[in-house]
Parts: sequence; structure tokens; C-alpha cells
Amino acid sequence: MSVFNIAYNNFKNNIKVYTMFFISMIFSVVVLSNFLIMMDGDVMNVLGDMNEEYSKLVLQMITIILVIFMFFFIWYASNIFLRNRKKEIGIYAFMGLGSFVIGKIYFIEMML
Repeated sequence: MSVFNIAYNNFKNNIKVYTMFFISMIFSVVVLSNFLIMMDGDVMNVLGDMNEEYSKLVLQMITIILVIFMFFFIWYASNIFLRNRKKEIGIYAFMGLGSFVIGKIYFIEMML
């Protein structure tokens, strides 16, 4: 069985896990991009007229906090994803596959 066939079968068997992983990644990108778009919108211009320096500082702080939150959210989602796949990785290692081949299998799965 080739590496591609193994990756394809794993993808088919774990479609629910991949769906949840991709939904969480899409959610994080949408939240961050939505906030950044909102910062450049007309609403922020109205707030900026009140106290421009203060509002810019607050928005920069919120952006930094949001980026830190998204970093931990993506890290946590990736850990859950790998924890669900830990048994498969162990089986591949027990079968004698090297870490490069196991990484190649998971890379191909992610590209599917």
C-alpha cells in the first residue's frame, strides 16, 4: 500500500475530525479578519473623532489580545486533533515507519 493510499484511507475514515478541525480554523480566520475590517470601517472613524489617540491605542490592544487568543485557540485545536490521531501514529511507529514517512502521510492527508 502506498503512502498516498494510506493517507486517502485515513482521510476518508476521519472526515468528521477533519471537518471539526477545518471549521475551527475557518472560525479563527473569520473572527480576526472581521475585526480587522471593522477597524478600518466608518464606525471606527466616528469613534476616532472623539479621541483619536486613545481609540487607536485601545484598538491596537484589542488586536494584540485577539491575536494571542487566536494563537492559543489554534494551538488547542491542533492538540485535540493530534490527540484523536495518537493511536494511528503509534501503530505506524510500531509497524516500523519512520517519522518522516508518518509526517508525509499526515501532510498528504492535510492536502486532501
